[in-house]
Amino acid sequence: MSNFLTSYSEGRKNTMPFYGAGFTLIEMIVAIAVFTVVMTVTLATYLNVSDIQRKANALRVVNDNVSFALETMTREIRTNKDYTDCGAKCLSFTNDDSQMITYSFNSTDNSIERDIIGDSNPPLRLTSPDIKIEDLVFNIRDGVSAQEQPMVTIFIKASAGEKIKIKNTLNVQTTITKRELGSGF
Repeated sequence: MSNFLTSYSEGRKNTMPFYGAGFTLIEMIVAIAVFTVVMTVTLATYLNVSDIQRKANALRVVNDNVSFALETMTREIRTNKDYTDCGAKCLSFTNDDSQMITYSFNSTDNSIERDIIGDSNPPLRLTSPDIKIEDLVFNIRDGVSAQEQPMVTIFIKASAGEKIKIKNTLNVQTTITKRELGSGF
């Protein structure tokens, strides 16, 4: 092999001597620099995609929980017999089974609860512990005339995500009217 290298070097004119195969120091530094830049960009992209996925998941959790709570409240409020105004943060009414139901905001654990008045069971939490209900407001408007439906408007502000970078806040409003024309809440 050394004869081949020697004969190869001798056959070329005006060339530097050939010392063997390998990389020079400059080539190694350039290769390491290129590798470092590629890995830094790849890692930054991965971390960004990971944060976006966590943010999307937090939004999905908030949306699913608020949708479930609103759907549960809407079904019962729409068919109630009468209501009792117990403040902006709660709504009480008699349902089709003649049970007194209260939907309220629990500020201790930031949740929406459904309670059957006169029942020995604790209130039922409608929202997951993963989300935080920041505000719940019931706005009741009685029907002024027989042609005007009474309405309940519900405002909910909820959030999920611990870190500020992935925290999602959702504001939802819905208005519910009774199914029977001319019957008050």
